[in-house]
Amino acid sequence: MTGKLFSLHKRIKKNKSIYYCQFKLPDDSWSTAKSTGETSKVKAENWAIDYLRAGKIIKSENTTLEEFAVDFFSWDGEWAIDKKATGKRISERQCINKQRQTELYLLPALGKYKLTKIDRAAIKTFRNELYKRGLSGSTINKTLCNLHTILDYACDQSLIKNIPKVEKVANNEGAQKGILSKEETKELFSLTWPDYRAYVMNLTAASTGLRRGELQALQIKNFHGDYIEVEKSYDPIMKRLNTTTKNGRTRRVIIPGMVKQSLITLIASNPYEDQDSFIFFSEFPERPIHGEYVNSCLYKAMESIGISETERKRRHITFHSWRAAFNSWLINAKIPLAKVMSLTGHISPRMAQETYFRLDDLEDVKLIQESIFTASNEVIEIKPENVSKTLTDFT
Repeated sequence: MTGKLFSLHKRIKKNKSIYYCQFKLPDDSWSTAKSTGETSKVKAENWAIDYLRAGKIIKSENTTLEEFAVDFFSWDGEWAIDKKATGKRISERQCINKQRQTELYLLPALGKYKLTKIDRAAIKTFRNELYKRGLSGSTINKTLCNLHTILDYACDQSLIKNIPKVEKVANNEGAQKGILSKEETKELFSLTWPDYRAYVMNLTAASTGLRRGELQALQIKNFHGDYIEVEKSYDPIMKRLNTTTKNGRTRRVIIPGMVKQSLITLIASNPYEDQDSFIFFSEFPERPIHGEYVNSCLYKAMESIGISETERKRRHITFHSWRAAFNSWLINAKIPLAKVMSLTGHISPRMAQETYFRLDDLEDVKLIQESIFTASNEVIEIKPENVSKTLTDFT
């Protein structure tokens, strides 16, 4: 930076001559004019000096969001390094998701904006456009959170003075996951599915509320007869096992008799015969069955019981709906919340330690689990012949 630090000039405002000030930036360019609010040159100069002393001058007014946000959320970027250095939980998957959201939503709309021009009005317009496009409240709010994080770093680097605050989008109740009724669930699992792996994976999800990634991560060594030990999750983007579950805790989940027998049958058909092999195996020993393939099997089975694609989408039913259904069935049956949280992994971070229940403490849960698959006191027949003879999988 060379020469004068600021320059004053007059503008006529409401029949008064007001002094405006431009400041010299580190790259020798001039800032946009800022009103001093003073009609006296001496007072205007004092205002400018105080402004400089307060450290309010930004380094550059020409940096765009696109320039600043390039690889902002990369695993090796400053944001991720800062998280890791301060001991905060972060995964490579989180970085990928945040960068993808930034490139998918933020940059196309606001990328060409100079950081100094991203004000409250611009962000509100951006938020409302995403809402009109039909994006879920969760997706919009995550995108706004990403923008706030980027602007926070820009503020730390003196590229902007403050971070505009914009109200988040309300959760869209219509976009919440729907659930199948118990009657529909019983009918669904009475069918013959083309692929036994997908059948058992959905069966297990319905009776335990396990997440899809947790089910994919299950290895033969995690099956203990009356219960499953859930200690990892599978990352479909990175195509690898995460070392922990979503909340970082291992938990034991009891299973009803039908699921136990189905898992025994499936494990007996496992071609890899190794305790570290995935229970829900694929044609690749290092990877489990593809999640989207399991989804497609579920959707075809739903069509067989009269739930069309249009109806399924209207009701917002996905594989994750099993988790919502299991949680709902337990709560409606007056199962204590501590038990529900222990089984589903919805443990509050404020709790000092994991809550474990002995198997004989969970008889009330087992009754609910068994009721999912019984009709007229008849247990649904297990069909081991549904074990797929081919290991065709998504790649």
